[in-house]
Amino acid sequence: MDTIEDLIYEIYDVIRKEAIPLSFDRHVYFINFTSFDKQLPTYVNLIRDPIDKIISRLLNNEWALQTAKNNVERYYPVVGVLEELNATLEILEHNIPYFFKGAQRVYHRDLLKIYKIKKKSEVVRMVHA
Repeated sequence: MDTIEDLIYEIYDVIRKEAIPLSFDRHVYFINFTSFDKQLPTYVNLIRDPIDKIISRLLNNEWALQTAKNNVERYYPVVGVLEELNATLEILEHNIPYFFKGAQRVYHRDLLKIYKIKKKSEVVRMVHA
């Protein structure tokens, strides 16, 4: 049976074999690759408003909260807040331009329009139901 260390090395090897640069756009658990003498990736995260998130979870695990806060401070160059997405995109474009150059333009020109149309059609459907 593989140990956790074996799995970390396997994950790292798989990632390194992919075309560089590489990004993941879903939830990825934090792995401190430097603990295994491997290069640390650039972690970016978008979160809910911290106060709302704390209230919804009622802070039931102090250790997990402190560990997450420490990891964010040490390893994440950008952590955006969803309620401040415009500011987050601006910071991402500035700090990590290789991946995020033009992100605000794409968001406002393409994605925001789709979101508004989807929301409007859902409301219209509910009203007429």
